[in-house]
Parts: sequence; structure tokens; C-alpha cells
Amino acid sequence: MNINRLIFTIEDCLNTLSRFSVASSFVEYCDLRTVIGLDRQDRERRPWLNSPYIAATKRGEYLSVFEVSGAFREMDEASDQTGPGSLESLITSMSDSLNTAYKNSGHKISFVFERDPDMGKEEIEDMVAPQKRSLANTGIQLQDVVDEKVTTLSPWLVRERCWLAIWSGPDLISNSDRTAHDELVRRLAERVPKARFAQSPWQWALSALKIRHEAFLDNVEQALRHSSDGLILRLLDIHEVGREIRRQTERHSTPRNWQPHLPEDAQPAGYRWTDDESVLHAPSLHLQLFNTQVTTQGNLVQAGGLWHGMVSITLPPQNLQTFNELVRAVPRAVPWRIRMDLMPGGMKALNLKKTLLTYSSFISAVRPMYESVMTLAATDEKEPVCIMTIMASTWGKTREICTRNQAILKSAIEGWGVCGTTTTFGDPRRAWVNTILAASGGSGPVPLYPPLSHAISLFPLNRAGSVWRGKGNLMLHTEDGSAFEVGLASSQQNKHTELAPGDPGLGKSVLINTLSEIQISSAQKNLPFIAYIDKGYSAQGLVQLIRDSLPPERKDEAVGIILSNDPEYTRNLFDVMYGAKKPITPEKNFMSSVLCALCVDTGTGQPCNPGDTRQIINQLIELAFKEYGENNPRLYRASTEELVDSALQDSGLYEKHDAAWWARSTWFEVRDMLHNAGYIMAAQRAHYQAMPQLPEVSSMLGHTSLGTGLARLQRMIVGIIFSSFEVSMPSPRIRKMSLSRALDKYLKTVSVHKKGHQQEFYRSNVIKRYPIALRNMDEITTVDIATYRDVRLAEINPRTGKAITGNTVRLELALLSSLFNIARVEWGTCRTNPVELVRKPKVSSGRDRRLTSSEERRLSRYFREKNLMLYVIFHLALETAMRQGEILALRWEHIDLRHGVAHLPETKNGHSRDVPLSRRARNFLQMMPVNLHGNVFDYTASGFKNAWRIATQRLRIEDLHFHDLRHEAISRFFELGSLNVMEIAAISGHRSMNMLKRYTHLRAWQLVSKLDARRRQTQKVAAWFVPYPAHITTIDEENGQKAHRIEIGDFDNLHVTATTKEEAVHRASEVLLRTLAIAAQKGERVPSPGALPVNDPDYIMICPLNPGSTPL
Repeated sequence: MNINRLIFTIEDCLNTLSRFSVASSFVEYCDLRTVIGLDRQDRERRPWLNSPYIAATKRGEYLSVFEVSGAFREMDEASDQTGPGSLESLITSMSDSLNTAYKNSGHKISFVFERDPDMGKEEIEDMVAPQKRSLANTGIQLQDVVDEKVTTLSPWLVRERCWLAIWSGPDLISNSDRTAHDELVRRLAERVPKARFAQSPWQWALSALKIRHEAFLDNVEQALRHSSDGLILRLLDIHEVGREIRRQTERHSTPRNWQPHLPEDAQPAGYRWTDDESVLHAPSLHLQLFNTQVTTQGNLVQAGGLWHGMVSITLPPQNLQTFNELVRAVPRAVPWRIRMDLMPGGMKALNLKKTLLTYSSFISAVRPMYESVMTLAATDEKEPVCIMTIMASTWGKTREICTRNQAILKSAIEGWGVCGTTTTFGDPRRAWVNTILAASGGSGPVPLYPPLSHAISLFPLNRAGSVWRGKGNLMLHTEDGSAFEVGLASSQQNKHTELAPGDPGLGKSVLINTLSEIQISSAQKNLPFIAYIDKGYSAQGLVQLIRDSLPPERKDEAVGIILSNDPEYTRNLFDVMYGAKKPITPEKNFMSSVLCALCVDTGTGQPCNPGDTRQIINQLIELAFKEYGENNPRLYRASTEELVDSALQDSGLYEKHDAAWWARSTWFEVRDMLHNAGYIMAAQRAHYQAMPQLPEVSSMLGHTSLGTGLARLQRMIVGIIFSSFEVSMPSPRIRKMSLSRALDKYLKTVSVHKKGHQQEFYRSNVIKRYPIALRNMDEITTVDIATYRDVRLAEINPRTGKAITGNTVRLELALLSSLFNIARVEWGTCRTNPVELVRKPKVSSGRDRRLTSSEERRLSRYFREKNLMLYVIFHLALETAMRQGEILALRWEHIDLRHGVAHLPETKNGHSRDVPLSRRARNFLQMMPVNLHGNVFDYTASGFKNAWRIATQRLRIEDLHFHDLRHEAISRFFELGSLNVMEIAAISGHRSMNMLKRYTHLRAWQLVSKLDARRRQTQKVAAWFVPYPAHITTIDEENGQKAHRIEIGDFDNLHVTATTKEEAVHRASEVLLRTLAIAAQKGERVPSPGALPVNDPDYIMICPLNPGSTPL
């Protein structure tokens, strides 16, 4: 017998048994029962809602649904981008908002995303329906254009919708509230007429649960809106929610205006049956929404004339990817819907599995599962671990099409970050319902357990959203085919300006003409006036089409003008409002701005001395209008304006005066005469002739009223530009950017790729605190840089109480210099680098701080008592001369304790290095728990910095940096005398001798023994036996006699006591000699003599080779 056939037979039997042991009626799959009506507070907080927005399920849960139109703007999906406008910032905001709520059970959210290419045509037909009515009202013959638009765009459009469903369960309220509510319902049920199939809102009205549900709604909505930088949300009422659920079950048979009956809008229908009054009330929601006939065949479901196939994710994406990647993976022609449910309580659900795995973790096959669960448990302490299910479905008119779409969708989901999926379900109807919007509070069959932020990152948060959905008049689409409506000249915007840059042939003219055609077809009764000023002929075809559709008396409603380089198309800059003799403020500002633009220096992009130039131009404008408007107005001359001459003849005005009067008449007088006679057009032409012109303004530069205080050079420059009538092309325009914004951009794009980016981050924060950061980069001069330098050098560091060092300021100026160079070449925000011309502070000679024996002993004792890891780091720095970052980055797989070598893959200078480990260094490392791999030390840079600062403060050790230990170690290498310069450079990693010299600080008195040595062996031994400072005190013994105590502070517990001072010195010399000899024999390092106090009678020098002493 074939064992496989037997197994398959058993599986089929179990599958059939589970399928037919569930609810027999499809209507029971829907959990919705009734609604919670609007109260006064709801109407005050959401006045736009006319119907309830909260539904109640059969388990007493409250449900509300948001429509997610998309994001306000396209967000940066790069994982390293966390600033405003990035997807990561929205995920962080939502994770922080839900963190507290998801610590306990009670709430649940569900994103439902759907794409249907078959309804793309319906989208655009709904949008153009008002346009067709408008064309019928205005009489414009553009119906063919609108129909062609529908035919052309429909194959490219996909109807895309996204919803967010939110449940709040009864677990959120206390037991006493639930008991009181149940008692109230029981008493009401005894008096309320029986209605088995009707909605009974009074059974589910629970004010405590409603308060918590609304609070959670506000929290989620605020997090997703993200200060108008996140998603576009709209709260749906239950009418809209029910219509969408019904449409998803019966896509082709649900009327557009269908909506479920609610208690407030139901009408009595039918006859009362015995004592049941259900006909007098609205039917239960599940009876209205799920009344279709559903059949199953295999794992497919047939409902509403369509076949539906489901896919469930059994293994979450192993490589986290955004939802847009999944959308791009599914072909545009495949309809599909996906539902993602997220619930709290992940670790609570895994408690039993965690307990079982704890007792079986010794089994090698079970060990990975145990480690995974323990990792989730550790994560749950900082971020909630949730329960998540992901179900998707697709559909087709035939079983074959549905099967094909299901296979395509399954393949796309499996490629979404490497997922595991299944298409086999014990109850296909339940699986299908779990993909429908909010119909069931249940979730998919396979639970996943991601951390909260990981689950949120899978949601559809970065889809293109339109604020005009359902109100637009222009249909566009995104790259993946999603329909995108735009409302031109809508009430949601004050002004609409379209700029369409691009190379020739890209379709700029077609796009602009489309916008104009939309404005025409969106008119109500009258056509909006259309005027095209065209450099070429792009718009003339549309203008001619419109004019051909208009009767002769209305053809002036559409005008197209083609510009030409001809005086007929010129306009006098100094024309003012009809009837006025002087410009009003906006007109004067416009004239001044244009004239200042003519004076721009192409080298700098601004006028020479902008303040004086604008002052001269403003005075010139006032003087010109006063001169030609009051003092010497321009005289009328015949044959200048043919229209004016004809109007004077036709009106009879010309015969009213003689030739002498006309010779003295001004254009203002002619304007007024024609205006009074009713010849407005001719009067306007006369008004324009009365205005001053550019040559006349330039001739007034020498006028005495301009004043002598203005620079003569400025007047000459302006005069030359005015007289030449030439406008030179300016150099590339400088982009305005403040120094503060430039520093932020530099950190994000340039500094982040450097090894020392953290230091540059600190320096940029310092620069931002000064006024220079508020100025634009092109306005910063060398004076500003020099002022900043001097201010910084004069400041006192509040942390150390010392003046800011020149080296600190020099590094800040180096950062600014690099910023200006980048901005000048790549960003176009400045033309020069002012930092290069400013004197830099002198480079300091470097620190020469050495660690004393007393400090070394105190720090070693402190770290040994407080923290073994700090103790090992401290001594490892003294033994190897490694930097702080190199020590903290040590990994066990890079340490060879057998051969005594530590490999550093990456160092400060970008090269790898092998550091030899002495026997003491190896002993210190072996104090740590040795592993095969992983970091040796768990400290971060900031954490260790704080620990070092606290240690030096508690021990009252001043001006000692951890980096000084590197100086100390290198200096000790030289003092050993057994290593040459190249060997020490190989250990320390210095690439130049100058830097090695900077790190070496030898004590002169310790070199004396080397100068006096005759033989190398003698030198090696004699270097150990040097005098040490000792403290001598007089003490009282128990017998009442005086005694002398000598303590050598450079050694731990090295002291002697004697009755006389000479005897004490002699004993101290012997003890010191014995101690040094033992250390020399073992090859151990002895402490260097400490500081030498001067003129202190309580200190003497103890020589191990001479029993005498030397006072200090």
C-alpha cells in the first residue's frame, strides 16, 4: 500500500470534516450586529457626520473605520533617513503612540488594501460625469474629447482603496462596569418587546468602552496624520462601511447608492409575526451585509458571480521591505486585496511555548526555537511583541482566471522579502471573510509574532494620496497605475500655478492644454475667459477649437496671442492705473524691482551696493512722475495715436479749440476730455502716452534733487545701464540657504560617510548657536568668519572652566571651509569660500599630560572594585596604546591569545593593524568571559565616556583624558629602551614620525640612568633601582614613645616604622631594594616615581642602593 496515498486520504478526510463542522449559514460569518448612535459630544467633535461611526459586534466590540487616501507627500523609504518627511519617522511616531496601548490586550487595528483594474474605467467615468453636464450647459462641443479621454486612460487606471479598521474590546473596561452593564441589559430585556432579527443598540451601549474607543481613535489618527506630514484620513460612517463590505462580497450587483438600514433611518416593513416585532426595526447588520449565496470548490470560493482565491502568509518577510515593493511586484492586471491584522499580546500567546522550550532547550534541534522565543522576550521588555496575521485574496470571472491570479499573487507575496505562504484552508469561506473589510473581528489562521515597529513597517503607509478624491476634475495616475484625481481651481486652494519644465518633445504643451480643457469643461453655465500669451503655437490649436465651437458674438471669450519681437508687443514699464498721475505702492515696488534687476552685477548676482542703488531708483521714480505729471507734463502731438485722433474728430472735440490751444495741450487734458465724452478706449491710449518712459528717467540722473550724499559711482553705473537699454544675462542664480540649513544638509549627505561624523555633528551644533548660522551662505563674509573666530577664542568652556583652545576653533573653521567648498561646487548656494582668507588659530603644541603612579594605583583600585570590564579596559590601554574606539570595537574572533596578537580590521587612519599583546595584556583579557565571537566589551562610546568622567571626578583627578593613556603607553615603550622607533610606530599605528613624536613625553630624570650606563646589561638592571619619594611622619606608639613612619606612596602597602629617623630610612631602603629586586627577577613592571614635591620637609628621597636619604 502506498503510504503517501494513505496520508493524502487522511488529510482530505480531516479537511472535509473541518469544513462541514463550521457554521452552516454564511450570514453567521459576519460579526457586525448594530451601531452606537451619535451623542451630543460626537456632533460637537465631528459636526460633518450625520450617521453613526461606531458599529458593535456580537462579542460587544466597538468598530470604526478610516478611509486612508494616501500620504500627504512622497516619503523617503531609505532606512537610514529618519528626519521629517521620511517613512521611518512616521513608523517611529506610530510605534511610540501605540506602544502603551499595545502593552495590554483590548485594541486591534487592521489595514485593508485593495487594487481593482476592472474598476479603473468607473473611476474616470464618475469624474467626467459633471464635465459632460457642464459642456451641455456652456454649448462647447468637446464631448468627443472627453469620451476619448475615458477610452485612452481606462486601460492605465487601477482603482486603489485603503482602509484602517479599529476594534476596541470589552476587556478594556473593569469587571464592575461590565457587571453593571449586564445587569442593566437583563432588566431592560424583561420589559423590551421581543425582536429576534432586529438591531438592539441598547444592548451594546457602554459609555466606558466608548470613551476608551474614541481616545484610541484620536491617538491613532494623530499618529498617522503626523502633523500633516503623514497620511490623509477620513472617518467613515457605518453607511459607507456597510456599502463597502457589501461591494466586496457582491462586486457587480451592489448599487452605488445602496446602504444598510440603521435604527435611525429604518422604516417599518411587513407584518408583525406573533410576539416578534422585528419588522418594526432595522434588521441586524449581518443579515443585511452577508445575504449572498456562497459555495466552495476545493480552496476556492464562488460568490456574486466571481471566484475568489486566498493566500495566507505563514512566514513573515525575512528581509523587511516596504509595502510599495509588494505593489510593484503584483502585475497591474491582477485584482487583489490584502488585510493585515495587528493585535497585542504576542508574548502572552507564546508563554506556553516558552515554558515547554525552556525545559527542552538542551535538545539541539529545539535550541534555535528556544533562542528565537527568548529574543522576542527580551524585545518585549522594550517594545511590545504583537500578534499579526496577513491574508490576501484575488478574484476572477472564471475558475481558471482565479487560479491563475492566485498563483501570480502567491508568487509576488513570496518574493516580498522572502515570505512563506499557503493556499490550503480548512474553511475557505472563513479565510475569504478574513480578507474583507471589518466584516469579522477574527483574523487569519496563521499568527505571526513581530515587534510593533516591524509590523507597522509592513503597512501601506507611503501610497500616493489625493486631497481631491471624489472632487477632482483632472485624472492622472501614478507610475504603478493608481488613479490620482486633481481638482483645478478648487475651493481647497487659494491659487493654482502650474510650471511644466522639460526638454522639447516631453509633452509640456499637451499637459498645459489639458489643464485648460479641464477648466472649460468644469464651467457651470458661462465659459471662463481664456487668454493665451504664447511664444510659439502650442496653445493655438485649443484656442481655435474653442472659438470654432462658439457663436460669432462669443468668440472674444477665448483669445490667443503669439508674441513677436516687435514694438507692437512692448509695454511701458511706467504705465500706471488709468486716471492716476502717480503709481500706487505695488506699482512703485514693481518698477523699482525691475530697475534694480537691470543693475545686477553678473559677477555677484546683486546690484552694486544694493541699498544705495534701490534708494537712487526710488527717488528717480518719484522725481520722474512729479516732473512729467505735475511740473512739465508731456504735450499732445497729433499722429502719435491714431485712435486718439479719430476719437477727437468723431466727438467734435477737435473743433472746440484752436491750433494754439492744441499746441499747448497735454495728454492728461486730452485723456480727461475723451473720458467725459465717453471714448474710454481712446482715453486709455492718451493716458498711456502721458506716462514717463525709460530714456526720460535715465536723463534725470543728474538732477540736483537727488542729493549729494549718494555715491557718484552708483549714479554712473545706473546711468550706464539705463542709457544702454541692454539687459545682460545674469550668471547662474544663487540658491538661498541659511548656514544652519546647509550644516544639516552637510551632515546628512557628506559628513555621514566620514569616520569622524560624530565629532562633526558636535561641532555643527556649536556653530548653530551663534548668529552667523541664521545668515544666508552667500551673505557671509570674511568679517563674519573672523568675528566668529574671535568670539569663540574669548569664551570659557563651562564644563572645564578654561578658555576654548585654538585647536577646537581651528577644527570648527575646517568644517565650515569644507562646507563652503561643497556648497560652492555642488549646491550653488555661494560663490566664494570666506574661510580660506581668514587667519586660523595656531596649532597647539599638544598635550603632555602623564599618568602618575598614584593616579594609576587609585584608578586601578577603583575600577577593580566597581567594574571588572572598566578595570580591563584601563590596563589594556596602558599595555597596548590602543585608542578608545579600537578597544571598544575589539571582537573575540580577532584576538589570538595563543600567539598574543589582536587584529584591528579598521582604525582611525583607514588601515588595519595587528597589535602585540604582552603577557599582562593577555592576563587582563582572560579575566573577561572568553567567547568564540562577539564583542569583548559591551560599552558604547558615550557610555564609557560617562563612566570615565565619573571615575575621575570621584577620585578628584583633574585634566586626565582617557586618550592620555595612549600618550602614556607610547612614552613607556620608549622608556623601556628595548623597542626601536619603527617597532613602536607599528604598535601604535602612527603613519608619520611627527605624530609619534607628538604622542611621546619622556621624563628627563628617568633618562639619566641611560646616559650614565656603561654597559647595556647594566643599563637594563640599573633602570629598576632609582630613588622614590617617601612621606615621613612622627607617630605615638602604645608604650608612649615617639616613632618615625615612612610610607612610599608609589607602592601599595609599602611602609616601615622605627624609633629613630635614621633607622627608619635604613629599613625603608632595604624594603624598597627587596621589592625592586623581586620585580626585576619576575620581569614585572614597577611604578615610576611620582611627582617630586619641592621644599617640603615631610618628603624625602629613598634610594634602594644607598641607605641614606635626600630631603626634597
